[in-house]
Amino acid sequence: MSYPTAHQACLNGAFGEVIVDLDHPYVSHLKLRQQDGILGVKSLLNTADTGAQLAVDWGLFGPFAGHSAADVERPYLREEALLDPRNPALRSDGSACYPIPYRIKGEECSVNFAEGLNTAAMFPDKVAYAVAIFQWPTVETIALTIEMDWLGVVWVNGQEVLRLTNEARAIRETKKVGQPLIVGNVPARQGENRIVIKCMSGSSGFFVKPTIRGGERLRAANGIPVNLGRVGAYSYVEDLDGNLFQSHYSRGHVATEISDRRIAIRNIRLQKYPGYGMSDGWPVEEDWVLSVTAEGDLRWAITQRWRTCTHVRKMALPGLFFNVRANAEPTPGIAYNHTNPEANAVAALLWVDPRQWRASDRYNELNPFQFCNRYSSETRNHAVYQQRNGWVRAKLYTSFPNDQDLYLEADNGHVFRRGRYSSHNELGLLPDLDNVREFKAGTTLTVALKIGARPGLQSGLNLHCELPDKSMERDLSTYSSSLVNVAPWASPVDYTIGNQVEGVYYTGDILFSSVALLAGIESPTPLSGHPFGATQGICRSLDKIFSEVDEHGQVFVGFNRAVATEIDAVVVEEPYMTVVAAECYFLATADRSFLARHLSAIHRRMAACDAYLKEDLLSLGEGAPEPLMYLDSLKFSGAVAGSNAWYIRGLEAYALLLEAVGELVLAETVRRKRERAIRAFNQVFWNENAYGPGQAGYYDCIEPNGRKHAYFYANVQYPAIVFGIASPEQAARLLRTADQRQAQLTTQYGYSGEFTLDNLWPVDDALIRGGEQKVWPPTGTSFGGYMNGGSMPCMTYYEVLARARAGDVEGAYDRLRRFSARAGRTNLFEGDTSFDMRGKLFGYNSEPYLADQLMVAAALVHGLLGIRQTLDGVTVSGRLPSRWPQATAVVPWMGRQVEVVRANDAATATIREVEPH
Repeated sequence: MSYPTAHQACLNGAFGEVIVDLDHPYVSHLKLRQQDGILGVKSLLNTADTGAQLAVDWGLFGPFAGHSAADVERPYLREEALLDPRNPALRSDGSACYPIPYRIKGEECSVNFAEGLNTAAMFPDKVAYAVAIFQWPTVETIALTIEMDWLGVVWVNGQEVLRLTNEARAIRETKKVGQPLIVGNVPARQGENRIVIKCMSGSSGFFVKPTIRGGERLRAANGIPVNLGRVGAYSYVEDLDGNLFQSHYSRGHVATEISDRRIAIRNIRLQKYPGYGMSDGWPVEEDWVLSVTAEGDLRWAITQRWRTCTHVRKMALPGLFFNVRANAEPTPGIAYNHTNPEANAVAALLWVDPRQWRASDRYNELNPFQFCNRYSSETRNHAVYQQRNGWVRAKLYTSFPNDQDLYLEADNGHVFRRGRYSSHNELGLLPDLDNVREFKAGTTLTVALKIGARPGLQSGLNLHCELPDKSMERDLSTYSSSLVNVAPWASPVDYTIGNQVEGVYYTGDILFSSVALLAGIESPTPLSGHPFGATQGICRSLDKIFSEVDEHGQVFVGFNRAVATEIDAVVVEEPYMTVVAAECYFLATADRSFLARHLSAIHRRMAACDAYLKEDLLSLGEGAPEPLMYLDSLKFSGAVAGSNAWYIRGLEAYALLLEAVGELVLAETVRRKRERAIRAFNQVFWNENAYGPGQAGYYDCIEPNGRKHAYFYANVQYPAIVFGIASPEQAARLLRTADQRQAQLTTQYGYSGEFTLDNLWPVDDALIRGGEQKVWPPTGTSFGGYMNGGSMPCMTYYEVLARARAGDVEGAYDRLRRFSARAGRTNLFEGDTSFDMRGKLFGYNSEPYLADQLMVAAALVHGLLGIRQTLDGVTVSGRLPSRWPQATAVVPWMGRQVEVVRANDAATATIREVEPH
C-alpha cells in the first residue's frame, strides 16, 4: 500500500516534530523542529518547505575573459549545448564538468570547469553561464524571481523566460544590483527541469540569485563542494572507487505504514544520481522504520539488503549533517568567500574520553581538509566510538538560541563523528568499527539510532549564576555553554584547542578556554558512558603544548610551526599566554601532578624571550619576532606595548605557580622583576596627552627611532588596568579618554556599542605592511572595520573587567548587556565573527574566529561580580550594578566548587564551599 502524501509525526522532545516528506519521487531529508518555533536542530536537516530538490549543483561556466559587452549579443558559447537536456552539463557531485563547446571568432573551444554561482568574479564586460538541474515533484509552475546585476537571459527547459539586453536601459538604470526582477510563474514539469542563466557583467562582477516561493534560494551549496554536507539526514555508501550511493536519490520506495507514532518506508534504493550517463543500478536496498519512543525521542531503524558484492570505504546508517558555515551571504566584492546553503549554522562535538575513540589518519584521507593543511594537519577529526551500543550527548553550537544537547544512542552499531573545516560536521551510526569492509550479495543487517534532546546545561562546562537581569543570565548562560564546549576544539580525539571548529589552531588559543574555565563549572550529568569534559580537555591540550617545548622555550605546533617556518618569526606574547593558561587551570583544579610534569617547561617558556629584554622591557629590533596577538598586517619594531603587557601578566602567573610548588625565593625574584617592568612600562608608554591635549593613555608602540604611535589598541589599554599596571588615577584618566572617543565615534561613524572596538583611532600608515590594511573594508577606507576600528569580540572581556575594577560599574554593565543581547539573538555564530564599527558583519567564512570570543561571558564573573581566585582563596571587589540588589555565582577553586553570594555592598559577600552543583 502506498501513501502519496506528506506526513508529520509529532515528538514530545525538544525537537518538536519530525517530518518525512513523501510528496516527491525522492526520500526527502528528515526535518526536525523545536516546538517553540525556533529553528533549533532543524538546521541538521533540509529547511526547504517546497518539494523541489536540487539534483545537480549549480555550475558556472566562465567568465570568459577578453570579450567586451559588444560580443554578448554575438553568441560565441554554443548555448544550445547548455539548453539541450541530452547534454549532461555537470557531474552530480559537483567535482567537474563535462566539456562544453563554444566559439570565439569562429574558433572552436571548450570549457571544463565549474565554480560557485555567486562567484562575484571581478571582470568587467564578461559573460558566464550558470546551469542547474532540478527534480520537481508535480506538474506545476515555479514562482521564479531572479536577482542579477546588469544584463542576462534566463531559460527554463529551453524556453526563454527573461531577457535583459543593452536596449533595456530603463530597467538597468532603475534596478539596483541585487534588486529582484520578477520573472513570474514559469511552467515546470514533473521530474527533471533545467535552468540556465546567462550573466553579462558590467563593472561590478557577476551576481545571480534565483529564488522561489517567498525568497527561498533555488540552489544548493557553492564554493567548496560540500557533497554530503548539504545539510540533511540520510543514509549513504561510498565504494572504493569513489562511487557514492545515497538514499535521497531513491526511486520506487513506498510507505507501508503511517501513524502518529510510526512511519515505515520500504525498498529505499541507495543510488547515484540517476541518468546522464550514470548507472541506474543500486547495490543495496533499505527499509526504514521511524518511530517515537516513550521518552519522546526518534528511533530510526534501518535494515539493509545487499544486492551486489560491494567494497565499502565510507558509509553512514544514517548520517546527520551540520553545516558549520556561519554566513548567509558573501562579503560584497570578495570572490572567495562563499555562502551557507542553509540559513543557520550548527557545529557539533561529541565529548567522549579519547581512550574510547578509534581514530585513524585514514579518515582524514577520506574527507580531507580543504583549507590550511599546514596549520591543522596534526588534528584528527574523524573517529568511531569504540563502545558498541553506546550513547553520547553531542554538544551543539548554533547560530540561533539553543539550550539543548543532541542525544544519540546506537543499537547494533557504533556512533561516529567526521568533520571538515568550514564545511560540515557529521554524526551518525556505523554497523561496526571497521569502516572499510566488503558486503557480499545477500548480506542483511539491521541497526538503529535513537535521536533526542537533553538540556544542554546538564552537562559540560557552564556558567552557574543567578542575576536580577534574567535576560543577561539566560543569554550568557546558553551562549557560554554551547561556545565553550564546542567551538574551540580543533580535534575531538586529541582535544586540541583551536581557533575554530575543525580549523587552524595555535598554542595561544589555550588562554581563552582557560579563562572561561575559571568562570564556569562542570555539570555532573555525564555526556556519555565515558564522561569527558572541558576541564579534562584543557588539561590534555596543555599537556600537549608543554610536552612540545624545546630547549629554547618555543613550541612548534599548528600555526606556531607555520609562523616559524614561513616567516622566521617567534610569537612574542604566546609563551606568556600559555603560562597564564596554566595558572587558570591550576587555580581551578589544584592539579599538582600537572605542575610536576611541566614545571621545567614553564621555566623554559618564561625564558623564551629574555633575549629581547632591554631595561626591563621587551624591545624588538628591526626584523625582530612578530607579535601575533596584535593587529594583522602590521609591522612592528622597538618597544611594543602589547607584548610587554602580556610579559608582565606572564610574570604574575609564573610567580603564583612557583609559590604553589614551594619555590618561594624564585617566586619573590619574579615578582620584583614584574614590579620593575611595571615601572618601566609606565615610564616608557604612558603620556598625559597621548591622544590629544588632556587625553591620557598609553602609546601602543615606539619605534627604535623614537617615533611614537597611539591608536588606543584595546589589548593594551584595558589589560593595563586589569593586569595591575595602571594606577587608579591612570585608569580613571584612560577610561575618560575612551568615553570621549567612543561618544565621538557613535556620532561620526554609528558605533553600536555591542562590542569593544579593537582600536579607537586609525592605525598609522607607517605601520601597515604592504598597504594590506588599505583594502579593509572593501570600500577602500582603512578605518572602521576588521582590526582597524572594527571588533574581534574577545576584547570586550578586558573592557568590562577594566571598567569594573576602575569603579565604572555602570559602564561595564552597559557594555556586557549590549554584548549579551547580541549573543542571545545569534550566539555570535556569524561569519568570521568580525564586526565593523556599526556592529555589522565584516567578513564571511574566510576564517571564523570562534575561540577568540569564548571568554567574554566570563566577564560576568570576573568583571561585574568582581570574583577572583587566588592561592589563598576566593575574593570579591567592587560593587554590583546599581539595579542589582544581589547576584550569585558558583565557580571552581582548587578542585572545589565555591558559591559566591554578593549584595550590592561588597563587604556583605558570602563565600562558601558547596557540593558539586
